[in-house]
Amino acid sequence: MTEAVPPANGEPAPTKYDSGLRAGGDVPEGFTARTEGKATILQHGNDVFYNPAQARNAVINRDLSIAVLRYFSELRATEKPKPSRAAVRAGTAPKQARAGISILEGLAASGLRAIRYAQEIPGVARVVANDLDPEVVEAMRRNIAFNGARAAALVEPSVGDARLVMLQRAGEFDAVDLDPYGSPTQLLDSAVQSVSEGGLLLVTATDMAVLCGNNGEACFAKYGSYPLHRSYCHEQALRIVLGALETAAARYKRHIVPLLSLSIDFYVRVFVRVYTSAAEVKNSALRMGYVWQSQGCDSFYWQRMGRTIPKGAGRKYAPGAGPAVPQACPETGAGFTMGGPFWAEPLHSPEALAGVLRVLNDNRDAFPAYAKVHSLLTAASEELLDVPLYINLHDVCKTLRCTPPRAEVLRSAIVNAGYRVSSTHACPLGVKTDAPFDVFWDIMRGWIADHPVKNALPGSGCARGRELWGGVEGGEIFAMLRLLVAFCISMLTTPFPFYLLTLTLVIHLLPPWTTVEKLLNKPIVHKADFFAGSLGHQQGADKQGRTVPAKPRGQLGTQAAAFACAQALRERGGKRRGNRRAGAGRDAGRGDGRGAG
Repeated sequence: MTEAVPPANGEPAPTKYDSGLRAGGDVPEGFTARTEGKATILQHGNDVFYNPAQARNAVINRDLSIAVLRYFSELRATEKPKPSRAAVRAGTAPKQARAGISILEGLAASGLRAIRYAQEIPGVARVVANDLDPEVVEAMRRNIAFNGARAAALVEPSVGDARLVMLQRAGEFDAVDLDPYGSPTQLLDSAVQSVSEGGLLLVTATDMAVLCGNNGEACFAKYGSYPLHRSYCHEQALRIVLGALETAAARYKRHIVPLLSLSIDFYVRVFVRVYTSAAEVKNSALRMGYVWQSQGCDSFYWQRMGRTIPKGAGRKYAPGAGPAVPQACPETGAGFTMGGPFWAEPLHSPEALAGVLRVLNDNRDAFPAYAKVHSLLTAASEELLDVPLYINLHDVCKTLRCTPPRAEVLRSAIVNAGYRVSSTHACPLGVKTDAPFDVFWDIMRGWIADHPVKNALPGSGCARGRELWGGVEGGEIFAMLRLLVAFCISMLTTPFPFYLLTLTLVIHLLPPWTTVEKLLNKPIVHKADFFAGSLGHQQGADKQGRTVPAKPRGQLGTQAAAFACAQALRERGGKRRGNRRAGAGRDAGRGDGRGAG
């Protein structure tokens, strides 16, 4: 690490960029001033990376980070530092709480983030702003000097490889911020060693195409996890990054505790605390899991990597038991695709979410992107924390070729069935629920009974196929013949280059109809009226089965109706935890029929 030596008067050393430039002065000719929060940087051409097209997302990222660090600073001030054994033996262990937190920004570029940290976080003692390029660090010094005495006193420029800086100064920083352009995986091993005991890691990953399953082999090479290209891919990306952090920390007898994990536009941002505990590291396999995704529908099932077995007064660790799923999907008969391993524990800490929201609301004028950050945190605080991944309502209805119910109607039906449900910050159409998928598909079949599937009404191709040949197989054969005739006609009337396109459409369109037939022809096992008392219905039922008025529009439905439906489920064999063979197989991973939670 190299630094400029300040002159005897204590003023920052001049550079070729700032010759005499000081805080409060006019913006020099050829420079552009960019102000964000309480920080201003001076850009000279393109000498420092700053992308105006992504400025809005960058402001959200920095505002969110400042809010979390302000909360962490308050929390850290109340915690007594845990000294090392060597410090205890030498008698140098601190006996009082910390005076302030020290922060390392590994990839600082212009220094805007580091300057904002110094200017806007009250409990900061020092911010080390590091970058590999000496020219960039010179421009960073110029920006620090332009932002006044507080920035000059608290922000320490540093030149060096972020990995080496973190290793050479291990244990020195209470918070380490890594915001690379692309994947952070090359930095994680050093980061989990660098942060102090109970310190905070702030990590960004922008390679969403890799994390969301477009390049599964690249994701496995970088993160050690194979993604699934499904509608829940944005939350899956968070769980892959958290899993990579947990794996990296476990090598050094450390483990992570997520405070906040958010998927924002084209990137994910996670905030985790890192602790040292050999006992907790043994539980790492229990916190990771695989996902079995049906190839024929939207059903998925979790299987934990490890489990514990009672042994005398203690417990024994063992590999996860299986099979977690039957040989074929219970709904469609299709096979499964396996993805993972993923982080299977909660993404957020409720206490941390409440604390960050409090900090944000108490200082709303200090955050330029207050509205966006507040909405993200509010949505995250309303999620079911023990339910991993989510269902995309429109994808489900696309599979079934049906009209989608309003989100509040579907949620009401799930509540009436006796299960929990919430939205997710990662997708406006996402639904999180602890209801097993057999119950969920029964709810959708109940909805379709009142809102028939498009092109599957009496008189349609599939319906006529059932009349002619009977059963699902007949419908499939009839649909295939229709498509084959259409392909032959297109060959006679269409130029040759379009033959392959038509054939591709035939192959692509046929399987969904097979899925629709199998899903719709399966009988409804759970006979309860899921939609009693839900939005759009005029009445429900109380515990004695008497008809009662439903709640006004805009509410989830009557609590009495929910109790009645839950009781009906129990009486008709639709218990909350799966008691069928498929449900029993899924119990190996978590102990319920829905997933990890």
